[in-house]
Amino acid sequence: MIAAGLFALICAALYFNSLRNGFVFDDVYSLKDNCYIKDLRYIPEFFKGHFSSFPSPKGTFRPLLMLTFSLNYLFSGLAPLGYHIGNLLLHFFNGILLYSLLKLIFKKAPFGLNLIITSFFLVHPINVEAVSYITSRSDLLVTSFLLLGVLAYLKNRKVLTCLFYALALLTKETAICFGIMIVLCDLVYGAGEGKSGGAAKPRIREKVIFYACLAALTFAYLFYRKAIFGGVGNLYPPRSLYSNALTQSMVTLYYLRLFLFPAPLSVYHNLPVLRSIFQPLALVSVLAMGTIIVLIFALRKKQPIVSFGLGLFLAGLAPKFYGTLNVIASEHHFYPASIGIYLILAVLTCRIYLAHRRYFIYAASGIIMIYAILAWFRNFEWKDGITLWKAEARRDEASALVHNNLGAEYLKVGLYPEAEEELQKAIALPGIADIKIGARMSLAGIRRKQGKYSEALEELEKVRILNVRYAGVYNEIGLVYENMGKFDEAEKVLKEGLKLYPRSAHFATNIGFVAMAKGKLSEAKDYFQNAIKYDPDFSLAYYGLGQVLEGEGKTGEAIAAYEKSVRLDTAYARARYALGTLYASRGEGTEAFKELLEAVRLEPDFAAAYNNLAVLCASMDPPRLEQARSYAKKAMLLGYKVEDGLLRAIGLK
Repeated sequence: MIAAGLFALICAALYFNSLRNGFVFDDVYSLKDNCYIKDLRYIPEFFKGHFSSFPSPKGTFRPLLMLTFSLNYLFSGLAPLGYHIGNLLLHFFNGILLYSLLKLIFKKAPFGLNLIITSFFLVHPINVEAVSYITSRSDLLVTSFLLLGVLAYLKNRKVLTCLFYALALLTKETAICFGIMIVLCDLVYGAGEGKSGGAAKPRIREKVIFYACLAALTFAYLFYRKAIFGGVGNLYPPRSLYSNALTQSMVTLYYLRLFLFPAPLSVYHNLPVLRSIFQPLALVSVLAMGTIIVLIFALRKKQPIVSFGLGLFLAGLAPKFYGTLNVIASEHHFYPASIGIYLILAVLTCRIYLAHRRYFIYAASGIIMIYAILAWFRNFEWKDGITLWKAEARRDEASALVHNNLGAEYLKVGLYPEAEEELQKAIALPGIADIKIGARMSLAGIRRKQGKYSEALEELEKVRILNVRYAGVYNEIGLVYENMGKFDEAEKVLKEGLKLYPRSAHFATNIGFVAMAKGKLSEAKDYFQNAIKYDPDFSLAYYGLGQVLEGEGKTGEAIAAYEKSVRLDTAYARARYALGTLYASRGEGTEAFKELLEAVRLEPDFAAAYNNLAVLCASMDPPRLEQARSYAKKAMLLGYKVEDGLLRAIGLK
């Protein structure tokens, strides 16, 4: 109880400042724009190989992880707080499991040392990415199941061991390393021998049956994956398996360096890709990996915990050797493997702790405090997209990925010059094709908003050449045609995109606006309602539905739709304007004034909103003529044709 209370206090104090952070990086497509987590009827989709309703590469099979996100959404919607609390609870739970593992296999370790080692794990800055980055819950959760499985096996609970392995496989693909962990348990501890009274045959038979069960689970998992994803892997792997093995050998050593000296911490560590064993860095890395493997076997009798820790460390990183990911080193990937390092650390420091307990506690407390401060400040960098990627850009000016992501974040908030500068850097710098596609897409969005339609189409055509099946490009081309007033062309290309991405709220909504522009209100209404069905948190779909309902004269229903749109996106000026205008038509002056005022605050050049504010001020009892004149002048300055009757009423004509 004392240990659990201390660990809970550490977690709460250390990560309190992360609880108000938003959705960042892949959280957008895995959570914010993922309609699959927003309705429990989509849960079967997770077991069919769907990770997100947003277009994403196939191959991610994490149904149990996505179920936890669905439960988060069920209870707290898209409020990030609940998701952050979920991650923090898992980190705390993993601390408890590490403490339990230490107590089980290192019985000589004093209570105080176990507390200190576990506290190191809880505060280490390298773990911030796994905890504060919501999508990294996959690593937190798979670590929980892997540790539970190891603990169950060491306690000879074989049925539980198989259950936890199955749950781990349903959480993240890296769980397949569990078999190596079980072999380590047997190699080092002879675990899971059974209670057979020393009879050799029953023990062997029991072990064979157990390993057969593990193998059956593994083959069933692999067979099921192949059935739902097919035999096609990554058509354009960023490097060969040989090159990846060399590179990951180097990355494994790099993680150890970050563990000892956690700086710089980064979402994207710009490490070299190794392509030949004859490169000095590759040769040193491979020799180091060989040395670690030799030590696992050499130390298993004299130093079993060190042997076991080294094995867990390599086992946790083993999936990275055959999985050729675009980003070769991510801090959250180290999270499961790091458990082995803490076991080794406990052994290496035990004698020092026993011989110099007071000084050891002073020194350890100082390091824990420094690590906690580093982690605290790292949490702030995960506050939002702009904060995160600006910090990353300061660390690595040569990363196309960083500049692309920072440019996309600037684009979201309308900082077009800053966005264009970052996106041009991303295109110019060396990088993988997907980054170039993303940068050109964002750049096309800027050109469209600037009214440079031909330039936008040129950028989008380059994207289509790079990837003809990239659904997002059809959406952006459709928007360009819509802005140009070419509604037939817009409708055609948007429907092509909808075929590629049939549950897209974006496509359905944009087709709805095109249908509305062509006067097909009934058709537009169907598309907006479908968009809401696909994604009940898509603000623009509610705004479009409100426009149709307003056109049908259903003022009350239109207001309800606009109110929903505003609740989902408080920064959307058009919905504020529409809502304020309808409030005014119903005589709700106070609410109308508030919404229209917010519309011009969000969009300072919103001429129609200034005009309606002038009308509202003039119609108040008593009239606010000075304010009305000010708003009318602003509307006219922006090119709006203010009615003569209003100008006469407020004394401007």
